[in-house]
Amino acid sequence: MNIDYPHINANTLGYLLDSGEVLNIQCRARDCRHHKDLDVRWMIKYANKKGFEGFNYPTLHKDLVELFNFKCGKCGKSDIGFSQRAGK
Repeated sequence: MNIDYPHINANTLGYLLDSGEVLNIQCRARDCRHHKDLDVRWMIKYANKKGFEGFNYPTLHKDLVELFNFKCGKCGKSDIGFSQRAGK
């Protein structure tokens, strides 16, 4: 079961880029819990390529999953979540 968690405070990918905040993806599979930081610049370029205005693309869980079709790089499951934190 996928549950959206309200971890993301920024409204757009552009906000994340401008603020220097880091977007992290985590696998929710009990036996995995793999996580990594995402490349927001790449995400903006990808959204542009798909016909969206990447800088203004929303950072809601449902929107990110719909466009990017994320899956865990370790176990391959698509039950993932996102969080953000201040950049370095």
